[in-house]
Amino acid sequence: MTFVFLLLVNGCSSSTNHLDGTEEERAYDALQLKGEWEQIVEKNAKQPTQSLPCHKVVRLALYRLGQAGEEAVFDCLSDAHEVLTNR
Repeated sequence: MTFVFLLLVNGCSSSTNHLDGTEEERAYDALQLKGEWEQIVEKNAKQPTQSLPCHKVVRLALYRLGQAGEEAVFDCLSDAHEVLTNR
């Protein structure tokens, strides 16, 4: 992987400012900032998120755990504008 790709992967879920958003979005954001990928997947398995930003964090977590391919990250990046404007 290239350095640029890694930057994109790490920034994929950063569309949610941890000071803004819903309580659920803040919870997912805190988990991803700590790199708690397993907890993110478990949280979503217990109660699937309806939030687009949270869904992006779940995709990134699956990728980081090797449970999803690069397509998940590219899908995440391809509609980043939608995430940023989803309010």
